[in-house]
Amino acid sequence: MLKESGIKIRTDAEIRALQAKIRRLQKSYGSMSETLGNLEANKLIGKINDVSYDTTVQRIRDELGNIETELASARLELAGTAESRKWVNWLKAFGDEVEKLDALTDEQKKEYIGGLVKRIDVLYESENREHHLTLTMHLPIVNDGIKKLRSGREGREYEVTPGADKISLVSKKKTQEDRNL
Repeated sequence: MLKESGIKIRTDAEIRALQAKIRRLQKSYGSMSETLGNLEANKLIGKINDVSYDTTVQRIRDELGNIETELASARLELAGTAESRKWVNWLKAFGDEVEKLDALTDEQKKEYIGGLVKRIDVLYESENREHHLTLTMHLPIVNDGIKKLRSGREGREYEVTPGADKISLVSKKKTQEDRNL
């Protein structure tokens, strides 16, 4: 359904490549940290002079910073891919049913809502006669959407824009007078 709409979702191969990149960066980070430790040990036992030590330590720390940045970026990209897939999987499962919700049985409605809502917190303010509801969703679907990135001969490319995972609502309790209207 989504491919027909031109929505680009990362393939399993792309996800595996991203996971391999993360493993490679982690290994590189470990090697650099070990090298830094060896360098400090060599300085302590007098096998390296202060100038060489300072220059080398600075280069290694710079490289560690670069690896940390690249690793954080790759992890965020992978997490974003996972969130996009969850959203897409939910859309595949329930996208066609949204327009037909009234026709669902009570059990199907319960399952549908259970797939969306993780938790509902209710606070009653007696002085205002209001219920304050906070709905926490399993996925960040509140005000989410799809953003068109580009369109061309090779097809259209979209990006899933995540929403929030919480929404707050206020329900004012009706008085007897309100009910009679």
